Amino acid sequence: MNLDEVRMVVETAIKFGAAEAEAFYLKNDVFTARIANRKIVEAKGAVDEGLAVRVLTRDNGLGFSSTSKLDEEGIREAISRAIKIASKRKLKFKYSMPKPQKYSIVEGTFDGELANLTREHAVELAHKAINSAEEYSDKIVDIAGTINIVKYQVRIVNSNGLEAEDRGTFIEGVIATTAKDYGVESEGYESLKCRYLSDFDPEFIGRESAKMAVDGLKAKRLTEGTYTAIFAPRASADIALRVGTFSNPIIAKTTLQFFLGKEGELVASEKLTILDDPRMPKGPHSCSIDDEGVPTRTKYLLENGVFKGFYYDSKTAAMESKESTGNGFRPPGPAGFTRLPGKLYITEPTPRPSTLVIRSGSDSLDDLISEVKNGLLVKHLHYARISNTVTGDYTAVLRMGLYKIEHGEIAYAVKKSRILDNILKMLSNVDAVANDVRVAGQWGNYAVAPSLRIKQLKVVPVD
Repeated sequence: MNLDEVRMVVETAIKFGAAEAEAFYLKNDVFTARIANRKIVEAKGAVDEGLAVRVLTRDNGLGFSSTSKLDEEGIREAISRAIKIASKRKLKFKYSMPKPQKYSIVEGTFDGELANLTREHAVELAHKAINSAEEYSDKIVDIAGTINIVKYQVRIVNSNGLEAEDRGTFIEGVIATTAKDYGVESEGYESLKCRYLSDFDPEFIGRESAKMAVDGLKAKRLTEGTYTAIFAPRASADIALRVGTFSNPIIAKTTLQFFLGKEGELVASEKLTILDDPRMPKGPHSCSIDDEGVPTRTKYLLENGVFKGFYYDSKTAAMESKESTGNGFRPPGPAGFTRLPGKLYITEPTPRPSTLVIRSGSDSLDDLISEVKNGLLVKHLHYARISNTVTGDYTAVLRMGLYKIEHGEIAYAVKKSRILDNILKMLSNVDAVANDVRVAGQWGNYAVAPSLRIKQLKVVPVD
């Protein structure tokens, strides 16, 4: 759908009786190469194209509907459903859809080379990842994973005169490996997300995953205790994502109230600065506009440990008589909902962070390790979660990528263990930040993060 066609959806909604209307069009083009049993078992593409409609009625009802049927009948049905929902859902506060604002395109979010990548080249990238894992060691007995290539385009129009467009590309690679030696098995994992093809290194994810798996073959059991722990970038990305969650005003008022009423207060280590930077060139989730057409902007969440404030979409901002910060994004569906990677149109906008960034320190990872006499290097978190939403108790399984540090050096890999600590204490106990910043994460959730050192972390063995 071009802008004229999207504009007609809004005009039709107004004719149907809406006081205000918004149309969000998305075309999400995905190619996936899936790896299992050390080979490519599936290589296919799919295009998810659809429309989301929001309407605001004169009696302050807000309705939403979406459709992948983009003919006249499908669009009219979607509008009718949205109006019907609006009649059942009345807002208790004054709300109006966003007004038009000037926006500029963020650099490094669309790569023509990646957008035009052939399927043959995409499959070749998957083969390179497999080969690099196999070449690392003959102890690698299984390789699995995916290579996802996504290009998307959005067009947004509302009845207040807002018209906005954005597009993007990214490639994400995940490799999981299993090593085996004399009956002992160990796992490895690595992932990478890039906006440009030239930045993607399939050999890196294959090699690093294999190294982790092979290292684990000689892992030793950990003694329960409190350790100085260094979170490598993929683990520290989880810290950034937690801060992003705590800075959501809806979550702060309903579930995780750790930052509620704490604007301007010290809530973490002074070493820790975390921002939401959707304007970052080549940022993993950077974008020019949010999913309501509001221009994005950089926002500090923590600055030297001080909580700077919440981010907002237009609706949540209206509830508090504030302005949107350009954080109205359409989240994934319910847990277990199968979806393509990339952007979505099937849900309403809610406040969400974009590209979360932990500000780099000045020391190298080796510098951080050299100062640790008895500690741990944590490269991968599994099932990380807040186990107590009131106190902030935090747990994560360390089933791979865990190493013992002794007298300033990495000594050996450690067997499966578990973190049993508190996220608020962990934030306060960050005593050093490295300069090894990279895009890191897993399961589609990425941040720009360096290694972090946490001076006290309780870890217990699992087996």
